[in-house]
Amino acid sequence: MIGIGATKYLADHMPVYNQACDLVASLPEYDKEGRDVRCHEVVRALRLYLENDVRTQDGHYGIVEHSWFWLSSKPLIIRAGGLVPPILDVYSVGRVPMVQLVDTALTLPHNGYLFVPGEPREDIRWEVVLE
Repeated sequence: MIGIGATKYLADHMPVYNQACDLVASLPEYDKEGRDVRCHEVVRALRLYLENDVRTQDGHYGIVEHSWFWLSSKPLIIRAGGLVPPILDVYSVGRVPMVQLVDTALTLPHNGYLFVPGEPREDIRWEVVLE
């Protein structure tokens, strides 16, 4: 079984999800100095290769600092009754599989409760992104 999310609600985004899965599988766990590669670097590294209209977002997943993709580069308006694009989370916090495609329908808790947009990060280790 594939499920209604993949076959109906998120079907148009499955190609970029599959591409992201392949790219993440090829990444190292640690940088050249032995430090964990963070979600903030993974998102920016994948942005160089993804063949889709994606927008990088920094913020929080719950209380954890996190970065993910919106599957649209258009400006977001997050408010009651507004529509927001699905999330491509390439370094899921405390969940497997690591790469997840998340529906953000307003009836689901993901948008605004778990994935909370924030300001762009200023601590990106660009040497890790470009490895």
